[in-house]
Amino acid sequence: MTSAVPGTPHTAWDFEAASITGAPMPLSTYQGKVALIVNTASECGLTPQYTGLQKIYDKYREQGLVVIGVPSGDFGGQEFDAAGEIREFCDTRYKVTFPILEKCGVKPGTT
Repeated sequence: MTSAVPGTPHTAWDFEAASITGAPMPLSTYQGKVALIVNTASECGLTPQYTGLQKIYDKYREQGLVVIGVPSGDFGGQEFDAAGEIREFCDTRYKVTFPILEKCGVKPGTT
């Protein structure tokens, strides 16, 4: 994730990431909404969290909630390497429709 506005005070809306498809995803797209940004891992014991996250997203998105999944392999290598594998897993296994970023590091010093 990189700052979309270098040299200025940072809010979450100043950052840009890449979506699971590789397209730019500026967080400013979601300004004015409540954003729930969640670290995920497809091969983790907590992976069923996708079901709950999707239910929350379905229930509250019309009221301004966005859930953003952030896949990472930082904790035991529990995420697929390829974006296509992550997307397919989320689509077929959990029917995820909320935005997902490309796999990235969430611990300091990781990418």
